[in-house]
Amino acid sequence: MLNAIQAIGKNGTIEIDISKKSDFATVVIKNTGPIISKKDKENIFTPFFTTKSNGTGLGLAITKKIIDLHNATIEVQSSEKDGTFFKFVFPAEEISYE
Repeated sequence: MLNAIQAIGKNGTIEIDISKKSDFATVVIKNTGPIISKKDKENIFTPFFTTKSNGTGLGLAITKKIIDLHNATIEVQSSEKDGTFFKFVFPAEEISYE
């Protein structure tokens, strides 16, 4: 979310979609900020890679590690037409509240 907020500037938008289908829960965070270049997209989960002047390059690397530890997946797409979105797919277990 922080990356999306930083990317959108003054006139951008962020959309969040959460859904559950079958045994998976999906979270999609989409923003209308600048796109991620193909070159940068290949490296965004690499520790210490950053395009920000004051970034550490650890945020998305840590995020990826957490996603992996939860047996989840992360997908990134970025285009001028559709904006940028991060899609997280988690295995969902039924929870009993009894």
